[in-house]
Amino acid sequence: MNGLKLLEHIRNRGDQTPVLVISATENGRYAKALRLGVEDVLLKPVKDLNRLREMVFACLYPSMFNSRVEEEEGFFATGMQWLITLPRRNYYRNYNRRFSR
Repeated sequence: MNGLKLLEHIRNRGDQTPVLVISATENGRYAKALRLGVEDVLLKPVKDLNRLREMVFACLYPSMFNSRVEEEEGFFATGMQWLITLPRRNYYRNYNRRFSR
């Protein structure tokens, strides 16, 4: 069984495990691999180790590689939530001070 047959078998089972293909051949097999939902296809010998590392991390930790816009929206939402709850926090802090004396 070659790598594409294995990948096809995995996908037919419904498993969506991230897959990174490292291949020595430059032919039409890429299209089939991409149709089967691989994360990326790299050619051997892998010379760009930074790209390889990034691709491995993207497979292992997909949530780390959100877009910059999503990241900024998340920071904004967190900041707004903090600002909304700030008056309540101060109220309870002052309330507790009055009754803890």
